[in-house]
Amino acid sequence: MTIHLCITGRAMFAAALLIGASHAWAQNFPTRPVTVISPLAPGGPVDTEGRVYTTKLTELTGQPFVMDYKTGAGGILGISHVAKAVPDGYTILIGSTSLTMIPALNRKPGFDAVNDFAPISLMTKKPSSVLVHPSLPIKSFAELVAHAKAHPGELNFGTTGSGGTTHLAGAFMANVAGIKLTFVHYKGTGPMTVDLLAGRVHVAMTTLISGMQYVKSGKLRVVGVTTLTRQARLPDVPTLTESGAPGYEYVGWTGFLAPAKTPPAIIDKLNSDMVKTARAEDVMKKLGDGDIEFFGSTPDYLRKHIAAEITRWSKVVDESGIKAEQ
Repeated sequence: MTIHLCITGRAMFAAALLIGASHAWAQNFPTRPVTVISPLAPGGPVDTEGRVYTTKLTELTGQPFVMDYKTGAGGILGISHVAKAVPDGYTILIGSTSLTMIPALNRKPGFDAVNDFAPISLMTKKPSSVLVHPSLPIKSFAELVAHAKAHPGELNFGTTGSGGTTHLAGAFMANVAGIKLTFVHYKGTGPMTVDLLAGRVHVAMTTLISGMQYVKSGKLRVVGVTTLTRQARLPDVPTLTESGAPGYEYVGWTGFLAPAKTPPAIIDKLNSDMVKTARAEDVMKKLGDGDIEFFGSTPDYLRKHIAAEITRWSKVVDESGIKAEQ
């Protein structure tokens, strides 16, 4: 009995030393550059946020946080890359709505959005808007619905990729509104916006802040917002749910995740830095805090948010019959 207690005591003491050493080591993290994988093409809203975040994180930690783009298959390639990365905190994912939409559309995407990752922090939520080319005789979402019903399939809706966020969000919108649109897929926000401005596609959905510069210049027209309530910046622009697509809501988000089995002490350190980043005044100013809801959450909050979003979008796909290819 005495020997058993002695061994146990020594083991507990050794474990305490190891835990203390782990936390001390984590406090010095990172000691070399951190790679932030973006599964989406450069030029879009996630890329814009990612560049602002990595700049601030580099400033806070004294080590480079470097954006690396691994795009393809609607985001699956980049997400899968992080899921299989060494769980040491030096390869992390800037996740977004696509992380929860992909499992809804593709039940075997090659990764598990809940179990293959260690969530770090939800950073932002942001509304989107529906934009139309001003050559169209459409000044509201209700008029868009009426036009689409009178001319089924004639309106081209630009997306940032087949099976991507704007594709699923647009298909969901069309289904709820009872209209038929022709989806035209692009490899990212940049080329889609070029064709929207040129009138080669008629309708698109972008984050509110991304589209405002074109709305202000008169190059595009905003006809609706995707939140359940109107936005303070555009109080006269109705929501989709009040003007032809009842119950519709689409709110994008961004957050950071590490591979599963990343040491908790490293997750805690990353979370602390992410929270400071999300709530920094210069970050909010650069990203336009009038349109974005800033977070900086606990890892558990992000985990629950991802699980709830997967459930929600899976229900949308099941009830609407939306496919990745249309």
